[in-house]
Amino acid sequence: MIKVLYSHTLKQLNLSQTAWWLAAIGLVVLGTIDYKLIQDYLSIASNGLLEGNPDSAGITDDIVRPLMGYNLIYFVLAIPLVCLQILGFDKQMGMIQFLHTCPIRPKEWVMGKYLGAFSYLLMLQMLFASLILILLK
Repeated sequence: MIKVLYSHTLKQLNLSQTAWWLAAIGLVVLGTIDYKLIQDYLSIASNGLLEGNPDSAGITDDIVRPLMGYNLIYFVLAIPLVCLQILGFDKQMGMIQFLHTCPIRPKEWVMGKYLGAFSYLLMLQMLFASLILILLK
């Protein structure tokens, strides 16, 4: 039954406009921040200020660390929104009443919903990680 709830939750998040808008806004905001951090780093590097500067530890410290901080802030705001989206959709469709009549334990219900939301957010995290992989090019 956990697999059914997992697939239902993942499908509902993939069909949700809120989840897609959340991903799009996150990509635009984090992409803009990434672009700004790269431009600042390149302008400092082109002026020759990185050589011999003990404050600059390299691209990881100057770009990736701040970007991961912004990524963390985004996910702290996004996780409650995704969870509320799941609960609101279940209440609207009458899924909560249906689950109360099914022979399912609350532990299975919570695990199925949790794994579905976690998978969606993990896919979103991999999408945001591609912003950092651009630095390797």
